[in-house]
Amino acid sequence: MSEYVRIGRLEGAELVAGGRTHHPQGPDSGWYYLPTIFSNARNDMRIAQDEIFGPVLTVIPFDTDDEAVALANGTRFGLASAVHTRDIKRAHSVAAAMRAGTCWINTYSQWDPGVSFGGRNASGYSREFGPEVMNSYTELKSVWVELPTG
Repeated sequence: MSEYVRIGRLEGAELVAGGRTHHPQGPDSGWYYLPTIFSNARNDMRIAQDEIFGPVLTVIPFDTDDEAVALANGTRFGLASAVHTRDIKRAHSVAAAMRAGTCWINTYSQWDPGVSFGGRNASGYSREFGPEVMNSYTELKSVWVELPTG
């Protein structure tokens, strides 16, 4: 995480929260990385392009839904996405346009083993959960037989 904080600052993003480890004492002791937020970022920065898998949020402003979708799709990854809005019809329109394996609307990180999860593009490994996972363990084969008549 700290390497991404260094890279984000070098590329010109502004670190507005977090950006360091936290070592609490007591029953919650351990090594944690504080939730980290960057502003004044661009979509070509590594902090916007890489899958960081940590508590790092990169804020990139946009004016239109089309611009937001272009930003979201402007990466080689597509594991998961989220849309937060009061307009559910608009949220579904944006979710449909984003190339991601999962899209959460007004929530994040919801799971159900009956619902498929997996990425698109360079994200994720196939599918997990849901009936689609069986495709990872099977191979479809068609066999045609002509039976003799009479």
